[in-house]
Amino acid sequence: MLFSPANQQIDTLVSRLRGLNGDVSSQLSANILPLYQVIDPISNQISELIALQIRVAGEEKDRVNAIYQSSITIFVALACAAMIISIVIGLWVNRSVMNPINDILSKLKLIRSYRQIHYF
Repeated sequence: MLFSPANQQIDTLVSRLRGLNGDVSSQLSANILPLYQVIDPISNQISELIALQIRVAGEEKDRVNAIYQSSITIFVALACAAMIISIVIGLWVNRSVMNPINDILSKLKLIRSYRQIHYF
């Protein structure tokens, strides 16, 4: 694993720090280079992992947006179909109920007019 060499270099550096006195920064320059050499591959791997996560997140976002758009389209289509079906059923019910009622009303008016003519 990439962390093992880095952990070893850190342990080496920590033990070296414990044994140093005085101006520590000038005494560590030889020990810093090996630490960078083992940490750089880890940084590169982490950068690649972050790039992968960003790419996958972007793909997921695009997929979810596509699902959202298709859901909206389906919803609008179903809502329009439901409205059209409701209008057609409403007209059919209106005609099937109102036509007999209008027919009865016209016959009652005819009877009333006939009755008024013959009884008066």
